[in-house]
Amino acid sequence: MKLLQQEIYKLISIDDNNVYSDYLPLKDENDIDLDYSRNTYIAYILKNIEGLIYKDSIMLDVEITSALENRLKIRDKAIEIDKLLNNTYISNCDSKIIRSNVWYIPFNDLEEKKAMVTLSYKIFKY
Repeated sequence: MKLLQQEIYKLISIDDNNVYSDYLPLKDENDIDLDYSRNTYIAYILKNIEGLIYKDSIMLDVEITSALENRLKIRDKAIEIDKLLNNTYISNCDSKIIRSNVWYIPFNDLEEKKAMVTLSYKIFKY
């Protein structure tokens, strides 16, 4: 599981993406509050590990978050990440990432003034 997390991190941490595993912290690695107006943040979560007869299936959610005024940038970043992840074979883990049926879920939080897109995938381990 740890190796799979590392491989997913490698895939989506290009172009100085601010990538975190499991959740977004309140502060970055320099102990500075996250600045949603200037940056886009990405959190990826592995969950619902299911034992299947011939292969293991793991759900992967990727959440891209920023300020509400950056919602078009978030959409573009989500499409860019989808191109990196969808139908990608990870040879070190003998796994393939495939979109879930509902794979693109946008959400605008007007109260917090944040926009978010969640991308959903299944990872099949062979």
